[in-house]
Amino acid sequence: MIVAAKHDRAHESLVRQFKARTVKKRYMAVVYGCSSDMEGTIDTSLGRHPKKRMTMSIHTRRPREAITRWKVLETLGGFTLLEVFPRTGRTHQIRVHLSSIGHPILGDPIYGRKRHLKRIDEPLVKAVAEGFQRQALHASDLRLVHPESGQSMSFRAPLPPDMEELIRSLRM
Repeated sequence: MIVAAKHDRAHESLVRQFKARTVKKRYMAVVYGCSSDMEGTIDTSLGRHPKKRMTMSIHTRRPREAITRWKVLETLGGFTLLEVFPRTGRTHQIRVHLSSIGHPILGDPIYGRKRHLKRIDEPLVKAVAEGFQRQALHASDLRLVHPESGQSMSFRAPLPPDMEELIRSLRM
């Protein structure tokens, strides 16, 4: 989901809202593994990886605050469907945070840890996971205040068909 401002006043209002953390974002993610907890908060700073400059990491020379809350919606065999609420908006925050707690996002080519795929014993489940051609991460909800009217705005994007099919296949 993308928000765009049509003029400078709107842009300034949106920047203030993001900085004040009043914009609310919700994502859906299919991750490797099953958590023993039903929800949690990851409060671990992020920054550029000290050696791999194109990636982000919790191991960094210039850490910046990053907070992500998550909640289990459904266990799907060796995977979990999560509802994810980033409080801050760092680059790759959700991907790095979930990977850092041992639950990388299915299909993530950078933080996804292919070794998790190797641990799947069930051939059908492995085929479904290998066949998913992108990150199983979806921006589903965005709430903010309209820059001009001050009215609360809410935007929702349904799960794309490929993610719906992925979840359906993992339920079997």
